[in-house]
Amino acid sequence: MEKETLHIAAAGMGVNTIAYLIKCDKKGIIFDAILFADPGKENPKTYEYIPILNKWLIDHNQPEVTIVRQVNKYGDFVGLYQDCINNKALPSIVYGFKTCSLKFKKSPQDKYLNNWEPTKFAWDNGIPVFKYKGFDADEGHRTKKEYPDVKYTDVHPLVDLNMGRFECIQTIIDAGLPLPPKSSCTFCPSMKPWEIIELYENNIKEFHDAITMERNAAENITTVKGLGRDFSWWDLIKAYRYLQMIKTRKSMGIIIPEKIKKLMLKVNRSRPIDYEKLAKERNVKDAVCDLFSQNINIPCECMD
Repeated sequence: MEKETLHIAAAGMGVNTIAYLIKCDKKGIIFDAILFADPGKENPKTYEYIPILNKWLIDHNQPEVTIVRQVNKYGDFVGLYQDCINNKALPSIVYGFKTCSLKFKKSPQDKYLNNWEPTKFAWDNGIPVFKYKGFDADEGHRTKKEYPDVKYTDVHPLVDLNMGRFECIQTIIDAGLPLPPKSSCTFCPSMKPWEIIELYENNIKEFHDAITMERNAAENITTVKGLGRDFSWWDLIKAYRYLQMIKTRKSMGIIIPEKIKKLMLKVNRSRPIDYEKLAKERNVKDAVCDLFSQNINIPCECMD
């Protein structure tokens, strides 16, 4: 029996993705494909979360996540990190562009669907193809910035349901799933100072890979100072370490460069979002304690 419609989920694997998959399942929508575009150096916890989500999807008669990647003309996977290393460059969002998202997120999904028999059949026979995306009601304005694609009808279930960040988190908790980590590359220029410090403290290999990218691109950097746009990540960590020394009174007599002093202020000002405070301000009564024991952040701007 031919299907009357196709339903494709574009999965960023963050809180919004999981929430809309749950809501759509409750509405009886069975997806034909759930696509996650892997840029190559996602948050390691995101990769760990995929099997957890797959088990839930199987239990609800949904397809497992299909991982797609950007490949070169020889069919070899070249992720965003290696692409930057090869070109002695930083991710495009550093310079105010979003080509990394188009090349390593949108393009692999488009290529997969362009060659997938169910979508080819649907397009040839006038069968509607619905593509689901995870913008929530707090960022509904972003749906208006998208470039229309005549092959698909875009669906924004969270916006349609007027679901913001708290509603998404509560939906996941109510479904009995653990909250997913922030979906972001480990060298993402959109990371806040405290997130960079957290990476340095908890995943030194990924941090040093990011520093390697910065130093590799140094000769081509003219308009920015590093992955932080107006600062390099390495300088930020130096500022953080100076602050640590000051707290332990081991920095007496040390002359601190002016640029590091400025970054010390930036480090001091940077704090994780206080969701407990926000919940009280917004009168979110059903937000449970699990919300505040896990690191849930605003979605990355460059890799949604």
